[in-house]
Amino acid sequence: MRRPGIFFWTVAVFAAGASLFYMKHRVQSLEAELGKVDRKLAAEQETLHVLRAEWAYLTRPGRLVKLNKKHLGLVTPKPEQLSGFDAVPPRKAHEDATPAGLANREGAR
Repeated sequence: MRRPGIFFWTVAVFAAGASLFYMKHRVQSLEAELGKVDRKLAAEQETLHVLRAEWAYLTRPGRLVKLNKKHLGLVTPKPEQLSGFDAVPPRKAHEDATPAGLANREGAR
């Protein structure tokens, strides 16, 4: 009776040791992968920081004014150049704007 019990506990101890070894190896592997992801994340954050700084540098109002004068020659509109919505002509009602007109136009294609 003692032999089957000893055999069972021996197998159980070896199985526990093997599973412990496997789990230790798996945890080390996941920790290494996590380290790689952390380093990649830090590099991406640094790149984003540099790009934001570059964007802020390139979109400085003074720099944009100089580039405008050099390349485009745009000026600020004067109030008398602007008009209100009442100056926009009203939209004409077209026969093709109805749902039936749209269906006829699509069928003609």
